[in-house]
Amino acid sequence: MKEMINPDSKILKFTAFVLILLLLIMTGGCSSDDDDESSISVCNFDNEDYRVELRRSSDHSIVSAFDIDSVLDVFDTCDTFEDVEEGRYYIYIKEHGSDESDRSVSFYLEEGEYRSFTIDSTGTLGDDSIGDEGVVSVCNYDNHDYIVELRRDSDNSVVDSFDLDDPNFYEVSGDCDEFDDVDQGNYYIAVYEPGSDEESRSEPFYLNGGEYEYFIIDDDGDVEKD
Repeated sequence: MKEMINPDSKILKFTAFVLILLLLIMTGGCSSDDDDESSISVCNFDNEDYRVELRRSSDHSIVSAFDIDSVLDVFDTCDTFEDVEEGRYYIYIKEHGSDESDRSVSFYLEEGEYRSFTIDSTGTLGDDSIGDEGVVSVCNYDNHDYIVELRRDSDNSVVDSFDLDDPNFYEVSGDCDEFDDVDQGNYYIAVYEPGSDEESRSEPFYLNGGEYEYFIIDDDGDVEKD
């Protein structure tokens, strides 16, 4: 005897299929938007409470801020700056009820990038996003184009180089670039205008593994550590 199929059951199955399909489409759309969002987290491992500020490198303006408790409070020791626009920033921290403060070096946050920072037991702010190799960043605040060279202090050999444009040409506050994956060692930065024999040199510095150094070219054309 042939089994009778309930038409209501077929309708319910079709409706469920349509709902699942719509849910998958909506979920897929949301996930693609989330991939474009940038965020920065900060965790506190010190036994003091801190005010944490996300600031723009160009004018030191505060983009966002929050408070995080000491490591003794296990619930509120971490927080995150969410939906951060692409750009150059730094993190500034200040201990509650004290003049003690620290800041990170400037960093460029890419679209969709995630960075994490920690405040250690001495109140020092560190960037957990940096790997074993060092990074050296240089920003140009002068109204001239420059060639930037990373040189070894031992023999003045050029390790790497890049060009920085006059930021006023683009009506921005600074043109920036960085040397990535730099090995440990003694270096200095040399900058000069294209076609010129005159150059400015930074003070020699030792770059540790995972360390981030930040330099600027000021409006006199001198390169110096920020």
